[in-house]
Amino acid sequence: MYGASIIPGSVRSGECVEFLNLKPSEYPSISQSLIAIHAAIAEVLHMIGAGEHIDKILEDWQRIHYLDEEGADMELLSARLRLVMAS
Repeated sequence: MYGASIIPGSVRSGECVEFLNLKPSEYPSISQSLIAIHAAIAEVLHMIGAGEHIDKILEDWQRIHYLDEEGADMELLSARLRLVMAS
């Protein structure tokens, strides 16, 4: 699994990526500090296996179109509402 790239154009953990701004007059440059923070958080989440949990949550969100009448989807709805309120 580690030898193949799941997402086209993605790189394995630990490999370097260079971001180029081909139109600096149109788009602001990416903050190197924010990229470093993002990479550190992603690495920690990967090491603790959180990616699989996050994938499951996203799959659940896509699966549910109607809430269960017995309340089984209450926690998922609650998590969605917290995200909406936070943004």
